[in-house]
Amino acid sequence: MHRLAIAVLAVVLSGCAATDSGIASTVGVRAAGCESIDRFGTGVVVSGPDGPVVVTSAHTVTGATSITVVAGHEHPVELVAFDPASDLALLSAPEGPTPASVARTIDRGEPGRLIVWEPDGRFIETEVEVRRLLRVTIEDIFVELEVQRLAFEINSTTTRGDSGAPVFNDKGSVLGVIYARSRERQASFAVRYEEITALMQTPTIPPSASRCR
Repeated sequence: MHRLAIAVLAVVLSGCAATDSGIASTVGVRAAGCESIDRFGTGVVVSGPDGPVVVTSAHTVTGATSITVVAGHEHPVELVAFDPASDLALLSAPEGPTPASVARTIDRGEPGRLIVWEPDGRFIETEVEVRRLLRVTIEDIFVELEVQRLAFEINSTTTRGDSGAPVFNDKGSVLGVIYARSRERQASFAVRYEEITALMQTPTIPPSASRCR
């Protein structure tokens, strides 16, 4: 088990363009409601057991009174599932984006691609590598309960607002989504695909989803 010095990612504005098939599944997420400040993040449309859903970070959308997915145009969406322990949320998916599959395996040293949506409509794509597979002991997003989270580390620096950005493997499947970065070195952390699959299989929305952080 690992305790990590990390910074949770929340809001950002910056960028550089990229082109790849993963972009067809990657979307922007905007959440409004807490302190009258819009929070921005990234999401990815994946194939779920009951149809496509958008996977993003729970800390981006917690307490939101309205959530918008940006995929060419802005689409109002609904919260489908929320888990403060894994820091994952599922949103209803708009028409247009191509759903990606969720990975079934992950290996240390595996190459991947991180894709981040920028609020100006651009995407940043970065080649990354899976450095470590982790079972992290961490606090939930409300900093109240100690939880465990299946995660992995990549060799890439992310910044505030990159939460929910997908990491794809070389087959275009989603290995996980970014939730935090290291404060001490060039590294970022992603919630692993097993956590995504588990939430899709048992989607719940606890009362805490309406709380601001």
